[in-house]
Amino acid sequence: MKKVLFSLFVIGLGFSANAQNQESASPASNTPGVKKETTVSTSNAASEAAAEARITEMRTAVKNLEMRKQAIANDKSLTPEARKAKLEELYKEHDKLSQKLREDAIKN
Repeated sequence: MKKVLFSLFVIGLGFSANAQNQESASPASNTPGVKKETTVSTSNAASEAAAEARITEMRTAVKNLEMRKQAIANDKSLTPEARKAKLEELYKEHDKLSQKLREDAIKN
C-alpha cells in the first residue's frame, strides 16, 4: 500500500512538473504566441484530464486490492497456507500495479 501511495505521489509530482514545463515552453513575447499558448493550455487541460483519469483508475485498483486483502484475512475457511498463498498472489498483483505506475510516471 505504501509503495502504491508513494508511486501516486511521484506521478502527481511528475504531472505537475510536466504541466509547468509545457506552460513555460510557450513564447509569450510573440503575437503568434497567443495561439500557441491557447494550444498549450488545451493540451495541458487534456493532459491533466488524462492524468486525473489514470490516477483515479489506480486509486480504485488500490482500494480493490485492499478490500481483497481484508476479505482474505477475514475468511475463516482458509487454512494458514492457503491464506498465505492468496496473499502472495495479491502482493504480486500489487507489484504489477506499482510497476505500471512507475512506467506511467516515466512516460509522462
